[in-house]
Amino acid sequence: MSLLRNPMTRMLPAKATGLVGALLASVFIGGPSTAMEQLPFNDGLYAADTRFCLLSESDDQAGEAYSGWIGVWTRSISKSTYTNNFELLCGIQKVSRTGQRVKAVAECSGEGDDSRTILEFKAVSRNSFVIDGKRFDRCGSDASIDTQIPTTAELVKLAVEANADCRGLGSPEADIACAKRDLLDGFLYDRGMCSTEPDWPASQEIWHVCHDILRKSE
Repeated sequence: MSLLRNPMTRMLPAKATGLVGALLASVFIGGPSTAMEQLPFNDGLYAADTRFCLLSESDDQAGEAYSGWIGVWTRSISKSTYTNNFELLCGIQKVSRTGQRVKAVAECSGEGDDSRTILEFKAVSRNSFVIDGKRFDRCGSDASIDTQIPTTAELVKLAVEANADCRGLGSPEADIACAKRDLLDGFLYDRGMCSTEPDWPASQEIWHVCHDILRKSE
């Protein structure tokens, strides 16, 4: 996928996502050089679309749902380690800041290759920054709060429960559950969420940001 290619980065395993992915990547490639400084942002998973935070606690599901898009729409910071959770793992060597402008000298690794590069951020707060033309907010922080009522996470939970109850065709309870599921699915589709994709196996259902929306954002 062309949107994932960057001459300054290399590819890591597709399912190495989130903070767990950063640790796995360190093992996979031997880890970056010893870091000297830390970025002026809190540790955690950051997302350019906070709907990506819905799968932040399940690395396998995030990898299955998004594959390479993880590297475009998320970043993770853990002490002096910075990663896009897919193809880039950097150890921060030196950080300088002038106003909102943050510049970091980093040793970055991927597939056994090492390179020194400059990462440039626009600091918004301790929980938000802009890089690569996107604003990233830390999942779980005030910056990533879903203000919709009900929240998308609540709708997903209700839809999964209703789908599980939509069994025993012909029973009044199952019919009610199926109708509830269909209604909730419609609400989620309106929010740009999909439970499957045309190229997914029939058994795979994971609520995620619809791939068509991500393609249009390339």
